[in-house]
Amino acid sequence: MYNLPFTGNLTEDPRVVTNSAGKRRAIVKIAVNEGERGTDSEKTHYLGFSTFDSLADNVAASLKKGDRVNIIARLNTFKKTFGVLTDGEFVEKEITQYGFTAKSVSPDLNWATAKVSKVARQHDEDAAVDEDEAPRKSAPAPRKAPVAASKPVAARRTSPAVSDDDF
Repeated sequence: MYNLPFTGNLTEDPRVVTNSAGKRRAIVKIAVNEGERGTDSEKTHYLGFSTFDSLADNVAASLKKGDRVNIIARLNTFKKTFGVLTDGEFVEKEITQYGFTAKSVSPDLNWATAKVSKVARQHDEDAAVDEDEAPRKSAPAPRKAPVAASKPVAARRTSPAVSDDDF
């Protein structure tokens, strides 16, 4: 499935709910404007997104109503059957509904500034860590140069325009 980009303003504070299995989900609602402002072509679309686990917690802690955000999300479609009363008769109808699962949510830095704080993962719990207080990682150990394997002379390709030094 494709990831789709959206940019809009939050219409309410993100809300985190927890299901009976303990999985956290944030509900994020945005308004996306289309067309030229102040003309008849201007339209506003209201879209809802779900985020899960640490992204849900981070979105709820970082963003509030009115913030301009960029969201990368996956489109989910599913069938739903419901009853409709038509001409005094109860008829079942099947429709296709859609929803979006956000994979990335960020403030739109064209309209705001942000201070980034890394999140440290500790088992199943996530805890925000201020970058100034976070322990610094030491530099990785230098890598040893790989030992070049020599090819038998008969296996080497020779070309007047290309040599082994060109690679």
